[in-house]
Amino acid sequence: MLTGFIPAPLLCALILVATLILFMSGRLRADAVALCALFAGVVAGVVSPRAALAGFGDPAVVAVAAVMVVGQALQATGIAGWVARALIPEKAAFTVRLGMLLLGACLLSAFMNHVAALVITLPLGAEVARASRKSPGLVLMPLSFATMIGGMTTLIATPPTMILSSIRQRALRQPFGFFTMT
Repeated sequence: MLTGFIPAPLLCALILVATLILFMSGRLRADAVALCALFAGVVAGVVSPRAALAGFGDPAVVAVAAVMVVGQALQATGIAGWVARALIPEKAAFTVRLGMLLLGACLLSAFMNHVAALVITLPLGAEVARASRKSPGLVLMPLSFATMIGGMTTLIATPPTMILSSIRQRALRQPFGFFTMT
């Protein structure tokens, strides 16, 4: 253990800086960087193996992973894109098409990760802008906000709300309800 040679706070800071550099470099996947940081903390002795693995047993972590899997499945199968296309009338005016796209993106992001919902609806937004001969910024920026708003309406749409619900469950014995944020 390195804590005998280097103070634990300094080791934590070094691991944190290295982790941030790896995240920013984009050379490794984010999940691989996170696991490497966890492993580095165990090897360095700043966290026990039991404490390092305890998070994987937390219901919030399992729920976040499940939402990510479902979101990826919706994206990979094309179901989410099909639903979004079905909501947007092809021959309507720009404002109607934009409104329907924003509503669809908001609803989609309420039940899956808002970043994944944005990725799914971005091509549709670009198509709406192109077909209407409008600047993509007139569509893509509101689309980004719509997915963020949708992500704040349910318990499962963003990992922070699930984690906060888990903490609230432990502290107050009462988790957030599914639509508490709404």
